[in-house]
Amino acid sequence: MLFIYHGNDHERRDAAVAKLLQVLREKRPQAEVNKYNSENITAQSLDGLVRQSGLFEQKTINSLFKISENKEVQDTLTTMISQMVESDNAFILIEDSIGKKIEKEIAKHDGIKISVFESPQVLKNQSNVFALADAVLNKKNDVAWKQYQEFKHAGSADEELFGIIWWQLKSLAISFTTDQKDSGLKPFVYSKCQRAQSQWSKQQALTALSELVSMYHNSRRGLVSFETELERFLLSRTF
Repeated sequence: MLFIYHGNDHERRDAAVAKLLQVLREKRPQAEVNKYNSENITAQSLDGLVRQSGLFEQKTINSLFKISENKEVQDTLTTMISQMVESDNAFILIEDSIGKKIEKEIAKHDGIKISVFESPQVLKNQSNVFALADAVLNKKNDVAWKQYQEFKHAGSADEELFGIIWWQLKSLAISFTTDQKDSGLKPFVYSKCQRAQSQWSKQQALTALSELVSMYHNSRRGLVSFETELERFLLSRTF
């Protein structure tokens, strides 16, 4: 089985990975836990690790932290995706971003559990970087569209705008099931999300996040235009 946790919100991403490791350990108390990074793994050791899945061999939980930064490992990692998905062992791939080669490979498989952790970027020449996030949170489509256009004219990239929208809706989803202390959110952000729950259901927030994940990966595979899909998201859907 393969889990992919990626994004530039390192604090929330790494906290989610720690929680996943705890859950996997509880389910497999006898499993050996291995932790690798770009410095202590080679293409050969990764190949051997993935192929280790015999009936009588001890099951393993393998944390692979930013191993794609090791150029020697990159190509091997891409070719091993399919075997990781089908393996009885658990593989957790943790990256800041997923390269195009890996994206194309993971797109072929339905069994991969992918979580994206993006934090809002500092937008160029904008004093209120959260105006777009607030508009989406409060279901003000016309305001969200206006802010989107202003940010685009100021030179902001689609990836930056996506990161802000993703962060806000992810924060909203977290606020439905987690108290402020355990959420990893600032008190002010958490309070805004709680107030917005009167306009959202938990399922609506999760559906919106699912749409954003599909948008992100489909654009990376060249199937859709990132800009067009962001516009569609803001204008056409009912938040």
